[in-house]
Amino acid sequence: MIRSKILWGCFAVVISFAFVGTGLSLRNSDSSNRDAQSIGKLHDETVSRQDFAMARYFELGMRHNVPDINEEQATELRKNVWRRIACLKAAQSMNLGATDSELRTAIQTEPTFFRDGVFDKNFYRAIVERSRGVQIKTFEDSVRQQITIHKLRQMLWLFAWTPHSETDQQLDDLTDTFTVEYITITTNNLDNPINLSQKDYQAFFDGNREMFRVPDKINVRYVSFPITNYTAGLSVEETDIQDYYESHTNDFTIATTSHSAVTTNDTTATTNNMMVLRDIKDVREEIENILKHRLAMFGARKAASKLEMAMARGRFAEALTMKQATDDQGLTICTSKFFSAQEPAPDLDVDESFTRAAFRLRPDTEHYFSSAIAGKENIYIIATETNTPSHIPDFTNIIKEVMPAAKEHAIRSALNEKTKLMHKAIAAALTSGQSFTNIVKKTGLEAQLPEPFSLYEVRTAGMYGSISNNLEQVQAFAPALAKLQTEELGEPIETENGSIIIHVIQRSASAPFLKDMLKPRLQESMDGYKASALFSDWQDYILKEGKLDDYVARRADAAKYDS
Repeated sequence: MIRSKILWGCFAVVISFAFVGTGLSLRNSDSSNRDAQSIGKLHDETVSRQDFAMARYFELGMRHNVPDINEEQATELRKNVWRRIACLKAAQSMNLGATDSELRTAIQTEPTFFRDGVFDKNFYRAIVERSRGVQIKTFEDSVRQQITIHKLRQMLWLFAWTPHSETDQQLDDLTDTFTVEYITITTNNLDNPINLSQKDYQAFFDGNREMFRVPDKINVRYVSFPITNYTAGLSVEETDIQDYYESHTNDFTIATTSHSAVTTNDTTATTNNMMVLRDIKDVREEIENILKHRLAMFGARKAASKLEMAMARGRFAEALTMKQATDDQGLTICTSKFFSAQEPAPDLDVDESFTRAAFRLRPDTEHYFSSAIAGKENIYIIATETNTPSHIPDFTNIIKEVMPAAKEHAIRSALNEKTKLMHKAIAAALTSGQSFTNIVKKTGLEAQLPEPFSLYEVRTAGMYGSISNNLEQVQAFAPALAKLQTEELGEPIETENGSIIIHVIQRSASAPFLKDMLKPRLQESMDGYKASALFSDWQDYILKEGKLDDYVARRADAAKYDS
C-alpha cells in the first residue's frame, strides 16, 4: 500500500523517536531461555500469557471467545492481538495515552449510560458490571486503550493524504453528466430456442462434475428433553427479576418518536426522540417468563446430564449403551434425517451448535455421544448413527438436477455469443459513421435513451424522476461509465437477466458548485480510507522492527513442517 520512500522515511523517524530512551532494546537477546509464563517476545522483551490474554480480550470487544472461527480467522485474530500490543508499546514509548479527563469525557458522553437524558454513575456501573459482566477497572482500561489507539490513528492521519489531482479525477467521474444510449439483450433476443438432448446433459455433467458433489452427510440418534416438561411449580424471586432488569437495560430501552411525557422509575420527563428505559412494572411479566424458561431449561439439562452420565465410562460402574440407558430411564431414542456440516438438522429446533456437535462425534466408546445441546424448545443428547461420505452421484440418479443447470449454462453461453457478435457489429458501424440507434434497429432491438445523469445522482437513487424509469439498468452499467468518454462504446456488461451494451453520446462537466460542495467530503473519505490502510501497515511495520517472536505460531509452523 505504501510505495513512497519519503513516507516510509517519516515512519522510520516516528519509530526511532518512539523507542529512544525507553529501555526497549532492538538487539537480539543472548539468552535462549524462555519464561514459562511468556507467550512471545517483542523488542527483546517477553510478553506474558496474561498480558496477551488481556489484549485478546480487549481486541474481541471484552469477549473471551468468538464462535465459529476458522483457522484462517484465528490466525488473523492472533496477528491483530500482536498489532494491538505493539502499537500500545509504541504509544507508551511516546508518552501517548489517555488522561483521566479524556476517560471521563468518553464515558460520560456515551448515551448508553444515560438515564433521563443525563449520565448516571450508578446506572453506568450496573450496565458494565451486571449486563456486560465486566469489572469497572477492566472496562475503563479498555476505554483508555481505545482512546490511545485513536490518538495513534490521528497522528498517522497526518501521513495519509490524497493528491488533489486524484480527488479531482474522482470528482469528475462522480459529477460529470452522461448522455447515453444502450440496449439490453435478453433470452427473448436469441435467434433460436435452446433445446438440449440427453447427450448435451451428459456432456455438461461430465464437464462440471464437482458442481454436483454431495458433501459428507450424517444422521444421529437423539433423545429430546422438552423444556416445557420442567415448568411445573416454578417460581421466580422478586430480587431475581430486579437483577435481570438492571442487567439487561438495553433490552427494555425504547425510542420515543413523538413529543410525550414518559414516566420512568417515579420520574416524569418530557421527551422527543429520546431513548427511554421502560418501567419495571411494564416488563415484569416478560422477565418472569424469561427466568422461568431458564429454570425449566436447567431442569431439562439436568435430566439430559443424567442420561449422559449413565452412558459415560466411570470408575465405579460400567458405562451403559444408549439403548440400555434410555430403557433404564424410560426415554425414547429417535433418529434424525441426514444433514451436512453446512446445514442444520432437518425438522429439529436446533442451530449450528447441534450440527457441530454431531460432526465431532467419533465411533469409540467415549466419544460416540454428546453432552447436552440446547435447542429452542428441547435439550438433546445425540449419538452416532450412520454417515454417507462425500461423493458425486451417477448421472442417471440426478438428471433432474443436471437439466436446469445445463440449460441455464447453455442459455448464458448463447447470450454471451449473441452479445459478443452484436458488440462487434455495433463497433464497426460506429466507426463507419452510422448512429447507434439505426444500427440496433436493424437487429430488431430498440435503443434506450435515459435522461442525462451523473454517477452522483445514481448513487443517491436518482435525484430526478426521469432516471427512476431506467434506474435498474442505469445502476447496472454505471460503474463502467467512469472509464468512458464522449462517443465511446463500452464493453458488454453481464447482468442477471442478460447483457447490456452502452454507448456514451456525450460526457460533460458538471456545474462547479457541485464539485465545491462534494470535494471536502470526498477528500476526507479518501484520506480516511488511506489512513486506515496506513495504520494497519504501520502496525505490521513496528511488529517487524520489534522482531516479533510468537512462540505459539513458531511451534505451529514447526509442527506443519514435521508433518
